[in-house]
Amino acid sequence: EGIASAFLTAPIPEILITQGKASGKGDRAADYQCNNAMGLAKALSLLTPPIKLAPKDIGDAIAKGIPANDLIEKIEPTPQGFINVYIATSWAAEAIARASASGIQAPELEKQRVLVDFSSPNIAKEMHVGHLRSTIIGDSISRLFEFCGHEVHRINHVGDWGTQFGMLIMYLRESFPDFLSNPPAISDLVEFYKAAKKRFDEDQAFKDAARLEVVRLQALEEDNIKAWTRLCDISRAEFEQIYSRLNIRLEERGESFYNPFIPGTLELLEKAGLTQMSDGAEIIVSKEEKAVAALDAKDFVKLLSNHFVQTKRGSEVPEFNPNLIAALKKASILTGDEGAEVLKLGKAESKPLAKFDVQKDIDKLAKVMEPLYVKVKEVEPLLLEVFEAAGILSADKKTIKVPRFGFPLIVRKSDGGYTYDTTDMAAMWHRFIKDDFARVVYVTDVGQYEHFRMCAQSATEMGWIGNGKTWDHAGFGLVSGEDGKKLKSRSGETVKLRELLDEAVDRCAATLKEREQGDQKQGHTEEEIAVLSKKIGYGAVKYFDLKQSRTTDYGFSYDKMLDTNGNTAVYMLYSYARIRSIQRKAAVPAEELATATVSLETEKEKALALCALRFQSVIIKTAEDLFLNHITDFVYELTGKLSEFYGECRVIGAPQQNSRLLLLQVVAETMKTCLSLLGIEVADRL
Repeated sequence: EGIASAFLTAPIPEILITQGKASGKGDRAADYQCNNAMGLAKALSLLTPPIKLAPKDIGDAIAKGIPANDLIEKIEPTPQGFINVYIATSWAAEAIARASASGIQAPELEKQRVLVDFSSPNIAKEMHVGHLRSTIIGDSISRLFEFCGHEVHRINHVGDWGTQFGMLIMYLRESFPDFLSNPPAISDLVEFYKAAKKRFDEDQAFKDAARLEVVRLQALEEDNIKAWTRLCDISRAEFEQIYSRLNIRLEERGESFYNPFIPGTLELLEKAGLTQMSDGAEIIVSKEEKAVAALDAKDFVKLLSNHFVQTKRGSEVPEFNPNLIAALKKASILTGDEGAEVLKLGKAESKPLAKFDVQKDIDKLAKVMEPLYVKVKEVEPLLLEVFEAAGILSADKKTIKVPRFGFPLIVRKSDGGYTYDTTDMAAMWHRFIKDDFARVVYVTDVGQYEHFRMCAQSATEMGWIGNGKTWDHAGFGLVSGEDGKKLKSRSGETVKLRELLDEAVDRCAATLKEREQGDQKQGHTEEEIAVLSKKIGYGAVKYFDLKQSRTTDYGFSYDKMLDTNGNTAVYMLYSYARIRSIQRKAAVPAEELATATVSLETEKEKALALCALRFQSVIIKTAEDLFLNHITDFVYELTGKLSEFYGECRVIGAPQQNSRLLLLQVVAETMKTCLSLLGIEVADRL
């Protein structure tokens, strides 16, 4: 309102609000700061006629334009044009009183049908740390959406189909010939998988028989379906043990679920003209229109890969389009007699054409060819001729359709089989069209982003995505040991997920038992220690993961995650339990608290209140970008404000006791809600 009132002709910018800072040494820090003056100064100077004002003058004008209200106590523009905003203490007190009466509320957001695709382990394989990240992050995103009132479907896209099942079924037939009438008790499917893989790699007859089992499985023969079901059930039971321990809810829809929808999806893609044939395979090459004059080396790499250099199955030597060969010779990039040509790849690098490596050399070739297409009056005609024949060049030769990606989606192999690309395209059709989800979130490692971006681009071109339907990739980095190397157990083996969780719980149990022997004992029984150690241990693992910016790699450390100080679940849980302890000791009846008045008489009280009241804005931001460390950062900041409050504000027996108890109640419920969104269960006594 202040901007609109002060500058009637200026476009209203996005309001830039940050937490406030003290304007000078010893000054009281502002609660918030508005940082729009600098941008407005530039925007006003571009008007017709231009308005030239210093940021300080703009800040003054905005401040004067803000109408009187109950929220803002005062506004102070700084000489630099920043606007310091001080929230009215009375407003903050009333907001805390409302929150204590109504509880912690979710922000008002438009409700959607949302699908979160996470965890997704492979049948017959052990869940590893990568699955832990996907499971923890996906569960927290689901909790966040559920809290916001969305209709959320938690989908576990398990790897339950593919050629590995032929190997497993064949080994099952060998090891347990009567498996149909007498189902075997396979206690360790991972070891079963390793044994089957060893047979597959070493015995050609076994390998041939396994391939026939795949064919029978794909033909849905009864015996093979029963064997496949048995193997899936064993794995499912193993996965469920992990999910149960971490309190994870999932609906399984594995790769096999989408098999019936693949033919129809392919037909839709073919009718829309999105697919094309390449060396017997059916592929999708998504294209975008670009000006020929604006082509760069990155564009040309994609054009070379799709139209000039083809790698054939069974051959290490690529095939080159004759026009490319002619253009390279014309430009003296390719020299020598036929069959002994030498290709120039840089100022000091050349190699025989017969040894051209598509993966290693195509970028270099695009770069050395720049004189043929960059900053020239006309692109080399021999190249344009190929583009015209492919139908990607406009009639006036000014625009060209360039592949968006460096490689295509393969939706049908040359042998007629399907791929992960096929399944994921069918899944997108099913999710956006058949199930009509408004938002689909994929929680996988960052390395899979390009794959999903390619699928989503094709889905967008089909009209499945768009018009209010969106997709997100909540990608995450890798987990290593503290030394940056692969996470391993004391024996040097790769850490199993269940062992990792056991270790966290065991360490917590040891700490709690040790404390019970000392001055800080709480009187916990063995049963209580067992329950608390799981809450703290699992919570510590989850929090340590979620506090990282999810796209970055991190080193796993029990010592750091179980630290009782700092930004850890342990510290948050103890901070929460301390509030509950104060409430128990105060022993004020709920009826009496309900009639109390909140009065924030000190700066520490107000700072704690305003921090807690930022909860909804944190939730909105997290729901938008899906970086859950916004929530952990907020809880850590809240506990910091709480510690400062304790340092200056006595609660029990103070004249402001009931007011401060109401404030602590809001803080405790805010912490509990945040930790619940992270999948962490609190305890009132630790």
